[in-house]
Amino acid sequence: MTRAYEGDGLLTNSGEFNGMENRMAIGAISEKLKELDMGEPTVNYKLRDWLISRQRYWGCPIPIIYCDNCGIVPVPFEDLPVKLPRDVNFSGKGNPLETSQSFTNIKCPKCGKDAKRETDTMDTFVDSSWYYFRYCDPKNDDLPYNKEKVNYWGNVDQYIGGIEHAILHLLYARFWTKATKDLGLHSHDEPFQRLLTQGMINKSHPYCPECEVFALKSEMENEECTRCGSKYILKSVKMSKSLGNTVDPNRIMEKYGADAARFFILFGASPDSGLEWSEEGIDFAYKFLKSVYSLYFETPIIIEKEKSIREILIEYLLNKTIKDVTNALKNLEIRDAVNNLVQFYNELNKYKKNGVEESFFNKCKEKFAMMLHPIVPHITEEIWEIIGQKPYLSNSKWPEYNEKVLIKQNEYRWNLLQDTLDDINKIRNVIKEDDISEIKIILPKKWKYGYYKKLMDLIENTKDQGRIMKELMNSDETFKKYGKFINQSLGKILKNIGKYPRFSLEREEEFEFFNQIKSIIENKFKQTVTIEKEENSKNKKASQSLPGRPTIVLS
Repeated sequence: MTRAYEGDGLLTNSGEFNGMENRMAIGAISEKLKELDMGEPTVNYKLRDWLISRQRYWGCPIPIIYCDNCGIVPVPFEDLPVKLPRDVNFSGKGNPLETSQSFTNIKCPKCGKDAKRETDTMDTFVDSSWYYFRYCDPKNDDLPYNKEKVNYWGNVDQYIGGIEHAILHLLYARFWTKATKDLGLHSHDEPFQRLLTQGMINKSHPYCPECEVFALKSEMENEECTRCGSKYILKSVKMSKSLGNTVDPNRIMEKYGADAARFFILFGASPDSGLEWSEEGIDFAYKFLKSVYSLYFETPIIIEKEKSIREILIEYLLNKTIKDVTNALKNLEIRDAVNNLVQFYNELNKYKKNGVEESFFNKCKEKFAMMLHPIVPHITEEIWEIIGQKPYLSNSKWPEYNEKVLIKQNEYRWNLLQDTLDDINKIRNVIKEDDISEIKIILPKKWKYGYYKKLMDLIENTKDQGRIMKELMNSDETFKKYGKFINQSLGKILKNIGKYPRFSLEREEEFEFFNQIKSIIENKFKQTVTIEKEENSKNKKASQSLPGRPTIVLS
């Protein structure tokens, strides 16, 4: 036998209980013991006094003295705190403090006769159950803490810890806080306002599907299970020293650096979710940070003298990213923050390749470094110094977004560009033709913009197609001429309402915008782009267009 079986199953070699399911047998065996007057069921309380009395060196000494003459005597106030001795023998047996004669042997503070000091210690959890109070008043020599200061600063806004903190430490901290409140030492009833329980880091490890166990480190000499001979499969499990599936941080630091490891962990999963460790993931993080470095120190090929629609769009995205990252970090949604930064980097890199207005590009790079700094502090601090910024980036003010840039018109323009690029890509993938020479974008007739705006107003109050159709027909005589188209398009929109923007530009504004972004589309696809109006187009598909959803024809 290499290990005891710990799973559920049927009892064997158990007399009258043979064949019973183990969980059912617990009750039956308990009743049998009660009948035989050999025992009875009892409650096993998980909250015990083990935090207070431990035969360990590392912990808070209990300030009690035992005197044969006076009994149990507290250590006098002026002799506090009791400090741990250095002359101890760590033999691995018994209580190390009992080996220190200077610590255990003491005079009774009451009668002066020989006495013994308490050698049990309190677990370090006792300290951490109230340290957040002491942080509010760390230099108080007379009291644990000042009541007014703790009431001012407390309670803790955000508590972050692992699963053992969420279960054990939180329990102790709440007990301590409630007890000290009852003693009148502060006014709040709970120690923490918010709790974040960090997820575990997992890694694939050999697993036997027959025995339903993971291989121990000592059992991994070959690819077969030492119990049943079945071949191991790889399965994700929490990193563990006993399993041997841990990762050496020193090797990671030497090969990739601390920032790459930080980026991978923060980008790989939300703080409260489990993270699957992979070499591919950290390799991606390393390459991404190298490309970020290149963004700053490889000179753009094209320098533009004046700003264009490209700067307007990137400035919108910059301010949106600042807002989104700021909110994500405040809510501890760190993965979302990193994801937004990666998306902004991708767009900023495209902007660099197609020509930049220098002062605007430099502003974007500075703001990007600021936002990236909490994630990868070392590389961003180095970048900050090399580009001539002072003082330290870590001491700089967090960037602020401009609400005047985050208007509906700019949001609509940005999304319209992205949707158009995505739609062209989808069409290219469907038709699979290499000899495409022209991309034609056909904008809808003017009346459709009035129809679309009215429709979006109505949708705010109802999603009933019949009711909306009636309201539309009664609102404008023009709409009655196009009743068939309106009814068909209305059905499509209501089925996929999330894909349609609630806001739209006027027809001439949208036409002008497409002419402005024409060069962006041409640069991406290396093809000629033509912008048309529906009434001037001979293409049969032109009539399908809607505001924000132009007809796209590749030929």
